[in-house]
Amino acid sequence: MSYGRKNFRTGLFVCLVIAASGFAAISEEKKDGTLALYPLCQEVTQMEFQADYREKKVFVTFDVGSTPVADKRMKVQCGIHTGSAFREEYSVKMNFSNGKATGSFPLPNPGKYYFVGLLELDGNRFFDIWKNFEVYENPGSDVSKKAFRKENIEFEYSVDPDELTVTVRLDLTKTGVVSELLTGVGAVVLDGAKMPESASKMSFRRGQGHGTFHLPKPCKPGKYNILVRLEVKDGRSLLLKEDLVVPTTEWLGNRIGLEDVVLPPWTPMKRSGSTISCWGREYTFGKDGLPVSIRSAGKELLSRPVQVILSKNGKPVSWTGESVEVEKCTDTHAVVVGKAAAGGKKFKVRTTLEYDGFLYVELEPERAGALPFDSFTMEIPVQAERALYRHLFSVWILNLPGAVKPGNGVVETSEWKPFAWLGDNYRGLFWCNESDEMWPNRKGNAIEFVRNENEVVLRANIVKTGQKIKENWNHCFMLQATPVKSYNPRQARTMRIYGQGKTLEWVWPTPYNQLATTGLGFPAAVNPAEFAKHVNSFLEKKILVTPYTAPTFITDGLPETIFFKKYWWFGFEDPYCKRTGWKYNWYCAAPGGKGYADFLVWNVKKFTEQYKLSGYYYDQLHPYAYGGKSANVGYEENGIRYSTYPIRAQRQLYKRLYAVVKSQPWKTWQWGHMSAKMNIPVLSWLDGYFDGEHPFSALVRDKSYMEVMTLDTFRAEFIGRQWGLAPFFLPEMRGKIASDIEPTRELMAVGMVHDVPVCRLFCNGYEMDRIRRELDLFDYGNSDFYAYYDEIPPASTDMKDIYVSAYKHDNGSVLIVAANLSREKLDRTGKIRIDFNRLGVRPDKLMTWPDRKPVAHVNGEFELAVPKMNYRMFVLGTPPEVTLPEVPSFSESWMAMDVADRKLKCIEKLNEGKSLRIQGLGKYIAFMSEKVLDAQSGWQVVLSFKARGKGTGQAGIFINKDYSYGMIGNDWRTFKVTEKDQSFRFVFELKEPAMKSIRKVLAAFKDSDIVLSDYTVEIGKDIVRREPAKEPPASKPAAKKAVRPFDPWCIADMNLRKESSRYIFKTEKDVTIKGAGKSFLFFDPTAIPVKKGQKIQISFKAKGKGRAAAGYISYVDGWQGAKVVTRKLEANEFERLFGFVFEVEDEKAAIARSVFEIFPESELTVSDFRLVVREAE
Repeated sequence: MSYGRKNFRTGLFVCLVIAASGFAAISEEKKDGTLALYPLCQEVTQMEFQADYREKKVFVTFDVGSTPVADKRMKVQCGIHTGSAFREEYSVKMNFSNGKATGSFPLPNPGKYYFVGLLELDGNRFFDIWKNFEVYENPGSDVSKKAFRKENIEFEYSVDPDELTVTVRLDLTKTGVVSELLTGVGAVVLDGAKMPESASKMSFRRGQGHGTFHLPKPCKPGKYNILVRLEVKDGRSLLLKEDLVVPTTEWLGNRIGLEDVVLPPWTPMKRSGSTISCWGREYTFGKDGLPVSIRSAGKELLSRPVQVILSKNGKPVSWTGESVEVEKCTDTHAVVVGKAAAGGKKFKVRTTLEYDGFLYVELEPERAGALPFDSFTMEIPVQAERALYRHLFSVWILNLPGAVKPGNGVVETSEWKPFAWLGDNYRGLFWCNESDEMWPNRKGNAIEFVRNENEVVLRANIVKTGQKIKENWNHCFMLQATPVKSYNPRQARTMRIYGQGKTLEWVWPTPYNQLATTGLGFPAAVNPAEFAKHVNSFLEKKILVTPYTAPTFITDGLPETIFFKKYWWFGFEDPYCKRTGWKYNWYCAAPGGKGYADFLVWNVKKFTEQYKLSGYYYDQLHPYAYGGKSANVGYEENGIRYSTYPIRAQRQLYKRLYAVVKSQPWKTWQWGHMSAKMNIPVLSWLDGYFDGEHPFSALVRDKSYMEVMTLDTFRAEFIGRQWGLAPFFLPEMRGKIASDIEPTRELMAVGMVHDVPVCRLFCNGYEMDRIRRELDLFDYGNSDFYAYYDEIPPASTDMKDIYVSAYKHDNGSVLIVAANLSREKLDRTGKIRIDFNRLGVRPDKLMTWPDRKPVAHVNGEFELAVPKMNYRMFVLGTPPEVTLPEVPSFSESWMAMDVADRKLKCIEKLNEGKSLRIQGLGKYIAFMSEKVLDAQSGWQVVLSFKARGKGTGQAGIFINKDYSYGMIGNDWRTFKVTEKDQSFRFVFELKEPAMKSIRKVLAAFKDSDIVLSDYTVEIGKDIVRREPAKEPPASKPAAKKAVRPFDPWCIADMNLRKESSRYIFKTEKDVTIKGAGKSFLFFDPTAIPVKKGQKIQISFKAKGKGRAAAGYISYVDGWQGAKVVTRKLEANEFERLFGFVFEVEDEKAAIARSVFEIFPESELTVSDFRLVVREAE
């Protein structure tokens, strides 16, 4: 892995050597000359891949080094990866010989890819290595002497802080110089020093240069230069220089966040006999030191004591508790030690408790020697009524939480997993284990859920008869009863990141606007002054500011992250970062790595206090596994180094971060992203969690949530009450289903009857704004929630799939929500019966909400109809008096149409959204509203607004065939502005028969600067009176001929046109264009008149693979003077809407024709193509 990198383009022959960590040698000689053996592990594995453009192949070497593991036990697949699977045609499966596997596969099309090596051990996935890989269109075209220059060389280096050495790797293939003609030396020197005579020699092979140089001694913090001098035998030479900073370490060993105090909202721990109590929970220990009672949220969780079950040669061995002692109990922690005997051998059970209810249990024999058992099982029995749901951690498969499976006996079995949970809607018990080292039965029925008459048992089958037990065997595990703390659901309901009523800002970093953080997520501002201004703009509006961070990942571009990467590297880096425009990747960081937590906490404290931040939004909260010795994780067994999960180290890191934020004197908020892997020991140190991505991101692309999710899954993970965390649901809908109204209404109905706020993201945001406004009109933030799943619900119904929950306001009125969550998408009609006693209210008037129409009821019973994918709301009593702020003219999101223009500051909301400023920064720029509006053919749209400024603008509409981006027409009006406000009103007649919706659009001509206000839109029939249309004369209807939209299009190359059927596939809706051996043009011969200064707007939908370009060909006359003007695009398997705006710059241009350019081996399916020419300013 590269720790410092200078990026230059590579050339004709690319050879990259990737070490999984970069520090350990792949093999090493003993004093007798033989090779030392290293355990099989990711830390020392090297993956080398070379792109040979002459042979059009990629050659791969995967080297695990000198390992005692037999070659036949290992297999590896290397190649191009989509992110979810290998592309089989561009990958190779390889066997090993002496620890090395080699192979090749065809060179893919030009483009950027993930290159992955996946190692299997005994047929099971063991580890993988990910890197970026780019294939160029015309590499190595310049192999003359001019190519031997710095910009054609990729310079990488890594640091070993123990050996104080720097290893340099050079990619020289773009220079055109073969390795045999090169010599070179290198050294690390103080900043500004020259190359010493004692410089070390470099080696060269296959276009690569390698060298290892020592840092000057004594090695003090400061700036150094890595110098490399290259010489070619013909006399040419080149001096390369890279800077290296040895960082200061004033942060190392700091005690920030380690203060021995109880943080809010927890309470001090207390002891009564062998019972230790903390906030909301009590743990009582038996004589063996294991829990005999665990109470949470006022209820007992265990059906009987935690039990150890032993046997030897098939015969039971008694486990007997002898004594228990509370060694210590302070406000913040306690230690309980129990002693037990089994088969004549003494055991000790030591439990350390922390004030958030976390237990770490160490069970081990008091003395070494033979164990009295060959089978060891531990059972954690939970009362059946407390064990409604279960969680079971999974890495590689989607294992949704949900109801414990029905039946008796063993109802679910799994191999070893790091954590599991059993619980109900309000409480539960979390179990976790960091390592399977002491689990000989790790691949068997290691974990079982067992249902008996009055209990559900979490059974851990750790050792089975016949399995080998380690000499130093012990069993360590963790427990934590939930909920871990109190949370305020009223506050959670008003936490909003997007849309009306915004109260929370997460300052999301992007590669184009790195305002928030240095690299992706590191707590340091790129531009302190701008960042302070940005943060203060929210704080002044009482909006909490929580920048995006990911504490278990760190950017690869800081002096510390380069120098200490040996200790901090946790198995992989995320190549996605550089592929999306970041200067550096980020790598997974070891939470227990030497000094890592100290460094991060130190910087978080500075960042928080400098800008008075409200807290942080954390990503990547679930635990990662790794086996690297330098990272203080993993274990070795039979010549193999296996991975472990550093749950306690990760937990300690987040505890320190929580302490930093919660020690501030202002209002704070800590939250993070956690999906399908509820890591409670870490989540304990957050206020809220953002959930929903990983379980459903691949499932709701074309289906609604109730088609892919059960309510027991939703209750098991998303309601938050059983965790003690404020829940926030992250929708994952895309395309049409995200813009349609019904799926969003259904999802909001799910959220409302579970009291789970839904984020205004990846859904129909304006429908969500409307529903939120209905809730805010009741002031539901100041209400207590009554759930349909309570033992006594607030109302009952006989209607199938109708769920009724309620919000009781402080003034005594009640908002009742009835949700139709039918998976069959059926309307429901029936009765609801309100339980006045449960709600603590008297019978009162009932009305629909928010339209306040009276509803007749008899003792709380009334009839209603609930449409499919929908809900009904009613208010019992007198609702609170609420005045909501006016919705500003530009409340919705407006954005530049062209993605490239979104990097520009060309659009800005003013006066809290009441005004909008648009600018044509050096060119014509078009903008569109995110909001989709219902409309029909035959209706009218009237746009009214005021505008001032300078230059010329346009206002108009996009006409859509759906509620997404299926544009089938557009209409624009041009207007000029002056320094004074002018009123404009434009009427648009809708005539497209297939239309369903419109989207508002604006545009600013080149160098225009326009401020719009009082913007309104009216949609409906006869808004503006129209003259009656005259009856046309009767005529015989013409015969209709089916015309496919791409019928006139053809290939420009006459030779290829003869074989069009090989490359072009037309249907009634779209066209598929397949690349040939070279690029070719596919164009529409229909001529469109144009002239200089006009704008040509092109829009279309496309999906496929590879690269293409879209645009137009301009001509002077007929077919003379052709000039091709295009913009490139990359397609993938998901259909996307593309839009480009061109300005005609050729003075002689008279006509234009639409065109696509298809690159070799690419494939593109295009539909809904539109080309519109607008008048010049």
